[in-house]
Amino acid sequence: MIWQIRMLGRFEVLAPGSTPVAFRSRKVGSLLAFLALNRGREIANYTLNELFWPESDGDKQAQSFRRAIADLRDVLEADGNRGMVVQTERGKTMLDPNSFETDAERFESLLHENHNSADQDLRTSEAIALYGGPLLVSIDDDWVYAYRRQYEEMYCKGVEQICGNLIERGLAAE
Repeated sequence: MIWQIRMLGRFEVLAPGSTPVAFRSRKVGSLLAFLALNRGREIANYTLNELFWPESDGDKQAQSFRRAIADLRDVLEADGNRGMVVQTERGKTMLDPNSFETDAERFESLLHENHNSADQDLRTSEAIALYGGPLLVSIDDDWVYAYRRQYEEMYCKGVEQICGNLIERGLAAE
């Protein structure tokens, strides 16, 4: 089962079969987005507690974190495969990188993989078309701003690259 997570522009999570899903709270969706952007990396639970519940004390943070993980599992692991998508071990949490795809990761790979010049223009154009707006525009958590800026800069560089190549070929009118 491959989940689709859209983060460029709107935030939307699609179950296999393209059915949008909803989470119990905005914070749970934000946690999923953070874990997805850190694909393949184990994040210390302490870091997640401080990032998502900074105003709470340690016990309240841990309780909120456990509730958020349970809510994520209720949605992403509803078929009974607990711990397969949302993995928590040794005080660290991550998403199984083989369980989801994101538009943000596709965008980044289109811009950064090295190919010949003609192919790169095509890939850059595809990336620009994929960019649906600022990263996670509906999430207003502090952690998202640096990521958002990074993706905006990648988008601007892609547009500059395409424009420069068109000018260089004498196709500036396009």
